[in-house]
Amino acid sequence: MTQPEAVAAAAAAWNVHVATAGMTVVRLASRRSEGEEGWPLPRLLSELAALGVTGEEAPRVVGTGVGPPLIHSAELRWHDCELHAEARQLGDSGVTEVTLELPAWDELSQAVPSEEELWTLVDIAALCADAEHGCLGDGEALELAPPSDSHALMLHCARHAGVLVREQTSVDVPPRIAALYRRLERSGMAVLLR
Repeated sequence: MTQPEAVAAAAAAWNVHVATAGMTVVRLASRRSEGEEGWPLPRLLSELAALGVTGEEAPRVVGTGVGPPLIHSAELRWHDCELHAEARQLGDSGVTEVTLELPAWDELSQAVPSEEELWTLVDIAALCADAEHGCLGDGEALELAPPSDSHALMLHCARHAGVLVREQTSVDVPPRIAALYRRLERSGMAVLLR
């Protein structure tokens, strides 16, 4: 198979196109109680290694040395694509945000053999983060609180290319705003796409 044929075959294994410019960013938010065990990035890095994600260099940590770090990040490689993983505390909000920065969707669909592999990566990140909600796009900031009702969910969907919510959250959004695309089995998240 020639390289153009291989690229065409990889792109054919993808069912959806999400328009992202420059990069595809997945942001996940969780609230961890005081004293709750675990900071999400070490667990995430361990789980991602099982998917063939490799480290480019040692993870970076920024903090006071007491309690969880303010920022914990790592430069990674997956299917010959750069992947940046980061966990950060968002001020005094009690929210920990886990971010995955990947290449733009077009580049991902050519480099990653199947779309299923991408959703597995997102599912594992949501599970490791114990995410309450999240978003998919090209870098928009994530709302601190999960959508509390269908109006708030519609606002989230209008702002982001994709929204991740807990499955029990009402996904009754008009089709002109977004549609339920898939459910992520391990984390219990539902993915809604515009």
